[in-house]
Amino acid sequence: AGEPKRRFTLFTPEQPVVNGQLQDEVTWTLSSAEKKQVGPNGLLVRFYFSVLDHRGGFDLAMRTLCVLR
Repeated sequence: AGEPKRRFTLFTPEQPVVNGQLQDEVTWTLSSAEKKQVGPNGLLVRFYFSVLDHRGGFDLAMRTLCVLR
């Protein structure tokens, strides 16, 4: 359910590193119809992130959250 603001983020070599990490913020929105589908116990949502470094490196991370009314 929902749509992220964008599907891809490109980090450039000039991008600032904060506490040893590259950081970015991505918003995620639900339509009115999708918001109505959130039940009284909430809605479990999973986000999957993949990282490529174009040198052969790859990593995957999953984050889970519960959307409440």
